[in-house]
This record gives sequence, structure tokens and C-alpha cells, in this order.
Amino acid sequence: ATEVSYKSFKDIDFRGPEINNQEWRAQLNRFFWLEPIAWEYERTKDKRLAQIARETIEAWLDYRSYDGTETNASVWATTGDNTLSTSIRLGQFNRRGWWGAVPYLNDSGYFGEAFVKRMLDSTEQQLRFMKNDITPIGNWRISQLDTMFFTGLCLPDLQEYLDFAVHNINETFQTQVHADGSHEEHTAGYHDWMKNVFTRYCYVQKARPDLGFDIDPYLTGKMWNYSLYMYAPDMKRTGLNDSGRWYEHADEVVTKQGYEEFVNQRSEFLKDFNLDQLEEFKTDDKPSAYFDKAGQFFLKDGWDRSSTMFVFDATLWGGGHCHRARNAVNMYYNGKMLLIDPGTLNYERSDPFCHYGRSTQSHNTLSPEDMSQTVNDATVEKYYEDDRISFIHCDYTGGYEGKGKSLAGSHRRTFLWVKGLGAIVHDGVICYGGESKFASKWQSMPGEMISLPEKQEVHTCFDDANVFIKAYHTNVPVTQNIYCGSKDPYGGWVSYKGVGLRGGEPAPMLSFETEDATSRFEIGQWIMPYQKEKPEVEISFKQYQTSKTVEITYQDQKVIFSSSRIKGMERGRLAQIAQAGDIYCDGKSALLIFLGDRLTYAYAEECKNLTYKGKTIFKKDKWGEHTFSE
Repeated sequence: ATEVSYKSFKDIDFRGPEINNQEWRAQLNRFFWLEPIAWEYERTKDKRLAQIARETIEAWLDYRSYDGTETNASVWATTGDNTLSTSIRLGQFNRRGWWGAVPYLNDSGYFGEAFVKRMLDSTEQQLRFMKNDITPIGNWRISQLDTMFFTGLCLPDLQEYLDFAVHNINETFQTQVHADGSHEEHTAGYHDWMKNVFTRYCYVQKARPDLGFDIDPYLTGKMWNYSLYMYAPDMKRTGLNDSGRWYEHADEVVTKQGYEEFVNQRSEFLKDFNLDQLEEFKTDDKPSAYFDKAGQFFLKDGWDRSSTMFVFDATLWGGGHCHRARNAVNMYYNGKMLLIDPGTLNYERSDPFCHYGRSTQSHNTLSPEDMSQTVNDATVEKYYEDDRISFIHCDYTGGYEGKGKSLAGSHRRTFLWVKGLGAIVHDGVICYGGESKFASKWQSMPGEMISLPEKQEVHTCFDDANVFIKAYHTNVPVTQNIYCGSKDPYGGWVSYKGVGLRGGEPAPMLSFETEDATSRFEIGQWIMPYQKEKPEVEISFKQYQTSKTVEITYQDQKVIFSSSRIKGMERGRLAQIAQAGDIYCDGKSALLIFLGDRLTYAYAEECKNLTYKGKTIFKKDKWGEHTFSE
């Protein structure tokens, strides 16, 4: 970290020339230090704290004035400030920003009438600047309106901003919060921020109906659900898109306290608005959830720390805080995020980590050489969930782009998690009118990864939680590489100490790479969590006329998965499996799970009949999704 020292707080240069990073300039203008100052002054009455607050605000007032012609673009270019920083600086709630903190410093003698009048005059100028150039979408808009409401309610002669804020906060809630409870930016940290804002307004409208708020507590409750499912079983965040990643060295006491506080706040909100008895908010027996408007799957087999969790990222584009990571798969097991989303590495665009951290190449999906996915969305074509399996088929058809080049193509990923055992991840890529080298990436957390290229497999080397990855099929030759802190090419990085925006730290990344450029690439991989001893697994792969079949054998367990989805036919045109070895099925996909010779579970997609070795597993009167479980 870079330290910047000033002889006096009145000497702060809010343009931030000391560090070439846009976030340094932004944070200087946001005055986050006022909140801890207010807390500590209230506890100690140390007037030096109030003096620091006064000097920093005065330095900013000496530095900035407005003539009414300012725009976001002009202010950013000359000062590093913008309307988002303005909203945070002025304040939005208790102890945050100028007007959240100064009331707690009022008895210090540093905030006399003349100085407060100067702050008020500047505040009106800053509010005018925000209103004239208000952002139409995203978290910036909500932050700006939140500030207009807070200052309009608490400060004199600002009724104009209060009325404007209430009307537009209602509109913004309706347009930015989806029916599944996800905020439109589909990013953990920003979702939590917006969830907290709208929770506040639910309570405000309950206490002050005269203000005119129209915030739906039920939909806000679903925002709390989304936040809940983003947690891994160890109470840490899974970290999709511009978020802090899951961090292995996070303070366990602080983590536990934060999670318990969140759970208690959620419970209190649901009770306060009579939502706690609704089935959709009873989550103890529902560890998995799919948020279809966000395009995100949070799949768990339990809520306790030892559980397994897969995150399937089919995120619908929600703006610049989204990463190009469609079809990425992340995995948590027994206290470790073994296949990890790298998190946010940097916002400063001159730093290569900024581009890399948002690229397809840094995530657990498949990508062409030197290119990333576009902003186009993926299509979830299939999702099935029960207590034995999670089954997803997702098709990204948006093509790829890089420096001065582009590639039309699609990536189909079929994901089948057999709970308690492992997951089949089967990919098919088709390029239209071009070729490229391709790579299937698996980013792990910091630690050791052993590569066995002769077997096309790798495994991690932790004490009590590990992952085994094996490529059981490729249609073209591939090489197997491990990158860890590489800059040529970039690979094997996760956000530094988990918090983001400070670059990367090395962590091993597995990459299965085609040896030559190709227009079609198919790869099937087996992902298996385990504790200590690397599992010995037998895998066979067979192709039939209309389907392909993967057979996994581990100890006395056997899994047979046959599907036309992994055959590589045209999108949406799926044949029946028909006869595939010992399986006959008139549906699209079939799964059989055995313990020894005993069939314990079967699943079939869009079928009526399923047989194995001539024995009927089920024969139904209607077409549909059918299961057998002993």
C-alpha cells in the first residue's frame, strides 16, 4: 500500500496526484474518514478529531466552487470528482459524509454558524450539480437520490430535492429491482448496498407515509434472499463480478459476527413486514437457489461449513460491474473455495489487472485466445434441481472480442452435479467463419496444485479440502498448463487479500489449451471435491448416433449420464437418446446412479420411457421430467 503524508489536512490535494489510480482520487473526494471520526469523537470527545474533520472539509471548500455549467465529464477530467463521489461526500445516513457526521461534532467548537453556512451554500451547489446531471441507471442514480432525500429532509430550504428524490426513488426501485429480488447490476457488493437503501425506505414509508414512498417490502424481502444465497457455507461471500472474492485468511470472528448480524437483520425485516411466514422466505430446507433475472445459480447441499457449493455464472449483463464470465463454475468444499472467482483486481484502467480481472480468461469457463465474451447474454436452456442432483445446460452465443479482432461463436456448457460425489462439466464451442485456439480455465485459491499431464488431471494439496479435475474427453489435442502469477500470458491471479482494487496475488490456474486453432472444440471434465487422499476414478466416454455417454466409477458408486445435449447438435434441436449402450430413453438426457449393482436414483428429461439392460426403470403415460429414487 502507498502512504501519502500531509503537513496539514488543509493541504490535501483532492486531485490525487500522488497515486495514479482513479480510486485514490475518488476516495479522497468521498470523505469516508468522517464516519470513524464521528464514532470516536462521540466516545472520547477528543477535539483533535473534530479539528481534522473541520480541516478536511475546509480544504475541500477552498478547493472547489461551482458556476452551474459543470458536467460529470468536465468535473472528472479536471478534479477526479463526479456525482457519485458528490453524493457520498454530502452524506446519506447516520455519521456518513458531511451531514451524517457534523451533527455529532457540533459541541466541539469547530463547526460554528459561519462555517456551517459555508457548508450549506456549497451543499446547495453540489445538489444542483447532481440534479442537473443525474445518472439515469445503476447504483450512481440510487446514491444520488439517496443523498437528495437525506439532505432535503434534514437541511433547511431543500424541499425541491426532497420531492424530486421521493418520486425518482420510487421509479428507480421499480426499474432496477428485478422480480427475483436481484438488483440490475447483478453484483454482490452493489446489490447489498441497494438492498440496504431500499430496506431503509421501507421503514421510512412505514413511519412517514406522508412522504409518498412506494417501496414494496415483499420485493425488498426477496433482495434479502438474494444476499443470503450469495454466501458460501462458511459465511463468506462467493464474490461474483465486481466484488471482493472469497478470502481464505478473512478473520473468522469478524466473518461470523458479520454473517450473524446479517441473518438477524433479515429475520427482523421479514417479521416487521409480516413476511416471515411466507414459504419463499423459509430457506432452512432450501440450500440452493436460481435467480433467473440475474442468471446466477447458488447450489448447495447444506448450510453448514462442511457442505459443498457450486456457483454457476450465467449472469445477465448488468453494466460495467459485470465480468465476461458466462458459464463459469466455482466450487466450495469443506471450508475452502477451491475453484474461485478471482474477484475485482483493479478499477484503474491503466493497470493491466483491470482488464484481466474482468476478462473471460480469468474465470472458470472456456475462452478463445486473447479474446473475451461480449456483453451479450447467455441462455439457460435447462435447469433441474432436487436433493440428489443439479443439472444445468447453458448456451452462450454472443461471440468474442479482443484487440482489433472478433470471433462469431457459441459456447455450450452442460453441468451435472451428483451431490456427494462430483460434477460433470461438458463443453462444446463452435466458431462461425473463423478459427482460434481455445482454453478451458480453472482458477484455484492460493496454494499448491499438482499437474499430471499424462493423465490429463490435476489436484490441489490442502490438508482437509481439495479438488480433483480430469479431462475425460477432447476432440482435438490439448496441452495442460498451470499458471501462477504469470504475466505472459496473464494467468493465475486472484484479487490481493480478497478485498479488490489493489491488483492481484498469485494462485494456481489450470488451463487445458488446444494445440492448434480450430473451429470446433469439445472438452469433458470431471470435477470432484475430496478431503485428503486423491480419489482413483475410472471414466469412460462413448459416442452414439444421437447422444454421448459419460460413465464415472468411484469405489462402489457408478454414475451413467447420457444426453443429446452434449452431442453438439444445432441449438435447441435435441434428439431423443434412443439406444445408447445399455440405456434406452426416449428423452433428451438420462442419468443413472448405482451403489454397487443397486440402482438408487434415475432421472430423465422430456421422456416417457427409461430402461437399463432391458429392465424398465419407469414407463409413464405423459411426457415430462421423471425421476426414480429408492
